[in-house]
Amino acid sequence: MSMRGLNNMNARSTAKLTCLLFLGAVTPMTAAYADVTLTALDGSFEMKGASVTFDDENYFLEGPQGQLIVQREFVSCLGDGCPAEEIASSAVDDNKVELVSLDGSFSLSGTLLEVTTADFVIQTGDGSVTVQREFVTCKGAACPSTTVDKTNFAIAVSNTDGASLLSSIIAEFAASKDFGVTRFVGGEDIVSTILIGNEQGEEVANVQLIEMDTSAAIQAVMNGSVTMALTQDEVSADALAEMTGVETDDVSTVLNETTVGLDGISFVTNPDNRINVLDLENLRSVLTGEVTNWAELGGADAAINVHMMAPGAGVTQQLAARLLNDASLADGHNIAETTQELNTAVKSDPYALGVLYRSQVEDTKTLDLVGSCDIFFDNSDFSIQTEEYPLTVRWNQYTTVTGDMPEIAENISEFIATDFGQQIIAAEGLIAQELRVLPIKDQGGRLLTSVLASGDSRIADDVTRTYLAEIANAERLSTSLRFLTGQAVLDTKAIADIKRISSIVRSAEYEGYEVLVFGFTDSVGTINNNIALAERRAQTVKDVLIAENAGILDDETVSIFGMGPIAPVNCNDTSVGRDLNRRVEVWIRPRA
Repeated sequence: MSMRGLNNMNARSTAKLTCLLFLGAVTPMTAAYADVTLTALDGSFEMKGASVTFDDENYFLEGPQGQLIVQREFVSCLGDGCPAEEIASSAVDDNKVELVSLDGSFSLSGTLLEVTTADFVIQTGDGSVTVQREFVTCKGAACPSTTVDKTNFAIAVSNTDGASLLSSIIAEFAASKDFGVTRFVGGEDIVSTILIGNEQGEEVANVQLIEMDTSAAIQAVMNGSVTMALTQDEVSADALAEMTGVETDDVSTVLNETTVGLDGISFVTNPDNRINVLDLENLRSVLTGEVTNWAELGGADAAINVHMMAPGAGVTQQLAARLLNDASLADGHNIAETTQELNTAVKSDPYALGVLYRSQVEDTKTLDLVGSCDIFFDNSDFSIQTEEYPLTVRWNQYTTVTGDMPEIAENISEFIATDFGQQIIAAEGLIAQELRVLPIKDQGGRLLTSVLASGDSRIADDVTRTYLAEIANAERLSTSLRFLTGQAVLDTKAIADIKRISSIVRSAEYEGYEVLVFGFTDSVGTINNNIALAERRAQTVKDVLIAENAGILDDETVSIFGMGPIAPVNCNDTSVGRDLNRRVEVWIRPRA
């Protein structure tokens, strides 16, 4: 029977593969090459040989059992002796990848051309496409490896709330990479250990979350015993010097600071309680035991039943630092073991007053606040984002500027700032960093009390009228840009918010709008000096905005105003209040 007859017979007998052992001599059609592998197209098996020859229909593989004849249509050939088109095809196949969005809503397939730290570049049927790495997962043999050499690292967290938040972030990061997560809870200082494994079950990272106060956490970041820290405190230059002995005017030269989300300390009551607003000083008196009856606050004649988390809880520690100053909590307050227990207790008690983070509130009534100077603070998303709510809490992430982070730790850190990472922040109840736009009609309460607190001099009256006239048809962005203490340098949150402002002014929705930049100061010093200082700070923001948005914003479309101490957002009788009043507001309105 001829070779063609053998091939035809075997093609009829199997639709999958024909493989014949031929012990006689076969005249080679091409030169022989060494080390060749023939693999079934369905991956079911492979055959290796020392050399191969081929014609249009068959491979002739020299192996330990003699020569094997295999039809080319059923196998792929890998090795230097394979046909040129097979080698090219194999190389292309090896570079085939699929880019899948983190939420799984779309995918893109093609040949991987280039990988940078920021982008994937792939060749598709429609041409070359560049996709940002932060938004997709890469699947395929050509994808960059996500396995790192240094897989063991630690993260400092300020309390169990931080550990819970970070655990959720790491779990979602891992899911976006098709990794698995196993979490072990326990240990005196180690809140939890998180093991991250890839699809093959190989351990990618062992992450320990270690509870530390802010001082210990920053020291640990500086000495390299932890890779990063997640805290609810801001580290100023003075605080850094006190914690570590490092003296600098600009913390950013030593530490990378990223605000990952915002929260606030909230006071909650039973929904049927007729009290809606409480004075901050009265709240302090309730917590220290000086005020014990709702009647003293304008409510019913009934004892105030205070419900709190344990003294070691983050919210209780923040409350002591932010509101009580040097005073102590009264004995006898009800201590809840969980936030669910606290919420349930307040819901079931018409005379309860609960203290917990805004992100932890469930089915109770949240109170608004009033300062000692009668300025009103509403407990809204907008007030938290602008940090005009006096008990706003920043969740900050710190790493060293010169630190050598494991790749996966760096990826987790970067993931938090992505849109998907911020969705996780919001899902945890925190206020994410995406800016909101609020029209003037929705800011009546804040503006009224701020303007009433502006002072009664002729200059203050004129500046106030200018402010109200300019914003009459405008919308405010939900950020207050602030500067490093005593400097004309924007803080790290403000720098990040500048980029978010830029995204808004570049969007089609606000095409044709102009930007209004208002600078404000505290009330220390003369009003004329403060107006000049406020204008300089507004000019700094204007310059940065124009530089960030060349071709979109210019000197004609960005206006600045020095407001000085008018329209304060907090009382000027404390250092914290003065810090909050030193700010820059950004508004937008349609161009005339």
